[in-house]
Amino acid sequence: MLPTLCAGFPSPAEDFIEGALELPRWLVPNPPATFIWRVRDWSMKSAGIHD
Repeated sequence: MLPTLCAGFPSPAEDFIEGALELPRWLVPNPPATFIWRVRDWSMKSAGIHD
């Protein structure tokens, strides 16, 4: 195994980290009332809804 080393310098943006972005909280604000399905068909093609 080859040894590893860090190169370069730390990012100045690390001083401004606020926290992780929690996508499920933003995309699904009410989980008990949220449903998701995977549908395959061409019946809604004219409406722009594809597989």
